[in-house]
Amino acid sequence: MTLIATPGAGDANSYPTLVEFNAWLTTRLRVPSSVLGASSAMKEAALIWGTRLINTLCWTGSGSTDTQALPWPR
Repeated sequence: MTLIATPGAGDANSYPTLVEFNAWLTTRLRVPSSVLGASSAMKEAALIWGTRLINTLCWTGSGSTDTQALPWPR
């Protein structure tokens, strides 16, 4: 599956991009080497899975558009 992290897009499946995730990892202490050394495909799968988990939470209000795939942006 291809990672699509365009805010408000009708086909988005992740909030952060792979570049944003990799940058975030560099600011954290004690990141397991298995995460740092994971392939881009594995990291993208983790981002998509994490987005799906976030989307199970109940949010107040509604999205910015009727066509966006994810609950955010609001």
